[in-house]
Amino acid sequence: MTLKQWREQVFDKDKAKQQTILEEIENLDKVDDNGELQDEMRIRRTGLMEDLKKLAKKENAMVKQKARAEWLAKGDINSKFYHAKLRWRLLNNEVRGLPINGEWCEEPILIKKRKCINSLQVDSHLNPSMGQT
Repeated sequence: MTLKQWREQVFDKDKAKQQTILEEIENLDKVDDNGELQDEMRIRRTGLMEDLKKLAKKENAMVKQKARAEWLAKGDINSKFYHAKLRWRLLNNEVRGLPINGEWCEEPILIKKRKCINSLQVDSHLNPSMGQT
């Protein structure tokens, strides 16, 4: 049995179950219209409504997953735009250096060697590249 056959078989069972639940709810509603619905029948109707909600949620999840798989297979027209924005943000959010003891340092090895984190002073005037146009 292929995955597609399995999915169709399970999905068809859910559709049939959903139809059966709807018919039973409709029958209970007809009895209620006549004013003959007993408490245990009301409880049964509430349970059926919960089952119907669960089936609807399951179907919704399957539809979302199918749409997600289709999107991954076909791609998105705007994906180039979003990836360009992501690259731009990554480049602009990169920390290129830190002021250490009043001097701007861009060497990662020197920054890592500094054990005194409290000596870091973040002043924009210490960065020679900031504030220049």
